[in-house]
Amino acid sequence: MLSCIVSALRGNVASEALRGTDSQPFEHTLLEAVLRESVAQKQDRFTRLQLLTARAMADERVAGLGAWFNTTRQAQEHALYTLLTLSNSLQALDVEVSRLEGSVSGLLSQDEDLAMLYLSHRSAHGAARPTHQHSEVEIMLETFATQLDDLLMRIRSLTEDVALHRTLEELKLRNERNRIMRVELLMSMAAISIATSTAVSGVFGMNLTSGCARRPSRALVRAAHPPAAPLRWETSPGMFWAVTAAGAGGSALLALALLGGVSRFHRRQRRH
Repeated sequence: MLSCIVSALRGNVASEALRGTDSQPFEHTLLEAVLRESVAQKQDRFTRLQLLTARAMADERVAGLGAWFNTTRQAQEHALYTLLTLSNSLQALDVEVSRLEGSVSGLLSQDEDLAMLYLSHRSAHGAARPTHQHSEVEIMLETFATQLDDLLMRIRSLTEDVALHRTLEELKLRNERNRIMRVELLMSMAAISIATSTAVSGVFGMNLTSGCARRPSRALVRAAHPPAAPLRWETSPGMFWAVTAAGAGGSALLALALLGGVSRFHRRQRRH
């Protein structure tokens, strides 16, 4: 950057020498060259960041459409990381432009400081320039202050666009997480409902008969179960199906109760 300032300063001095005696002081030429190169460098950085940001947003949209059709998400993740890096660069540029714009604005608000910028007048006349005579340097600084203010507005507008884009992506991720959590909740409720039937089968186990097996002879039944003894549940042929139906019905009722509770909670949250 120093070489650019030196070359610009030489060009300004040469052009001022061609004007004659009405040329501006050397310190003003130096100040103008420094401010011009600084503003030009910041504008170039903003232009590059603006192009890279637009390209990253376009790549992220294309990758998002590809992810919608179940293709790879690597391009989308790379675009999001690029946007994060560009956002940090925009914030750094915002700080630099704000500092320079604040310095120029602070200098414009002090008449004594503006008058002290006429160093050639002090050297030629042995005294400082009057406080109210600083129109030339004031006009020059106001020009650069306007350019910096316009650049700062453009930077903040682009930063807001990037922040809005990131907010939309965060909303998409939240919706996707909510869908995943919803599926996990349904699977958990289904597992709890099935566990009810599993508990019933674990309690009864092999103790019930379905009645589908080959029936023994009457002699064996009479020998195993005398007529005087009451018939127990374990040996009742229809008890197996009754317990199975009760377990399945209990599981279904539990699943419906859980779904109803989730629906009521969702409606309550919407009303709130």
